[in-house]
Amino acid sequence: MNKKQSLFSRILIFVLGLGIIILAYYLFGSEGEKTDPQKFMWANIVVMYLVFFCPFFFSNVHTDNVDKKTPSLVTVWLGDIIFIIVALGLTIAIMNDVLQIRTAIIIEAILVFLFAIDIYFGYFGNTKIQEVGAHETQMLSAIKDIRSSMELLILKSSSLSSAYDDEKKKIASISEDARYLSPVENTNAVSLEQNMLGKITALSSACDSIASGSDGSDFKTQLSSLDMLMKQRKLLKN
Repeated sequence: MNKKQSLFSRILIFVLGLGIIILAYYLFGSEGEKTDPQKFMWANIVVMYLVFFCPFFFSNVHTDNVDKKTPSLVTVWLGDIIFIIVALGLTIAIMNDVLQIRTAIIIEAILVFLFAIDIYFGYFGNTKIQEVGAHETQMLSAIKDIRSSMELLILKSSSLSSAYDDEKKKIASISEDARYLSPVENTNAVSLEQNMLGKITALSSACDSIASGSDGSDFKTQLSSLDMLMKQRKLLKN
């Protein structure tokens, strides 16, 4: 079921439920002059129905996001159930002349306000937190790739001869620097990280070339460039 079909189904169910309330009013509440408690009761039935149905419009749960949406659903439905219970209690109190109608209206207005906050933090606030978390994960992903790639480069360069001992130390130093990199929300940081990954790949290829008899000049050039990129990246902070 796509989004349009899902929305249509929810609207249809909502209209049918509202129709049942109208039918109940027509059959049981339309005759004679209504007392204030009776007016409050029927109006409150509509309010409780609207509040009850709110989660159906805000929830968009499917198999791919059920784990992420479960905390939101629990929060909102718990608030929904509490509202319904209190609203029913207020209605019973009004019908039995235990509470003044205006007092009940104020209490219920506060409940609606609190339920609106519950919906906001349950759905929109949680969505924002998830977006921030996803963004931070994305920023950290390149750094993790750099760290793992540097570890592989250390392993590959270890097979080089002692003539490259200084370069091996430089690679180990860059790898150590990579361990302490933190995500930076900056387009320059993203560009530098991508360039670093490219240089690491080039260094890995250069290692293979040396093993095949190359003079290693390209290896040293790529390493120098990677070292400069790392120094530039270390200067960037949030």
